[in-house]
Amino acid sequence: MPLACFSRHFLLFFVVGGTLAACGDPVRELEIAELGPEPRGVPVGPQHRPGQPCLLCHDAKGGSSIFSVAGTIYVDADSDARAGGVGVRMVDSDKRVFTAVTNCAGNFYVLPGQFAPHYPMWVSVMSRGSAAPVLEEPMLMETPTFREGSCAACHKNPMTPKNARHVFMFFDAQNLPGTKCSK
Repeated sequence: MPLACFSRHFLLFFVVGGTLAACGDPVRELEIAELGPEPRGVPVGPQHRPGQPCLLCHDAKGGSSIFSVAGTIYVDADSDARAGGVGVRMVDSDKRVFTAVTNCAGNFYVLPGQFAPHYPMWVSVMSRGSAAPVLEEPMLMETPTFREGSCAACHKNPMTPKNARHVFMFFDAQNLPGTKCSK
């Protein structure tokens, strides 16, 4: 093959390969699109998108700040009332422990510099401070998580054969209000 022909083929390969690489992950992009737009009145920040899989956008591939673990804690199994002031305790396979606390929207997030778990990781939720509902014992997750740092990747309502319920504090919390964020 002449050098000029080889150069054109190499250039074509480089341009097409680079273009395809820049397109990103179409499955991930579809999952992000399916989340829909931001709700009105909730600015982008620590209180936005409760109950959604945070690490879809907050990972090394997204344009947002990177989280190693993130999620939303609800007051009970069936309601949309979110629980602020809840401790989320994580223990990784190296027995390193980190506890995050949910904000007024029930959200918590962990930056990689704070804690980057080595999987598997065991998670529990517990009362923390006066803002949280009182829980005598920590609520333990029944199984460890093996690779996913986004709680909503597996936990969402309604429960189905493919996913567990959203993460919650109580099985029946009829008299406990959720927390609300002041504007």
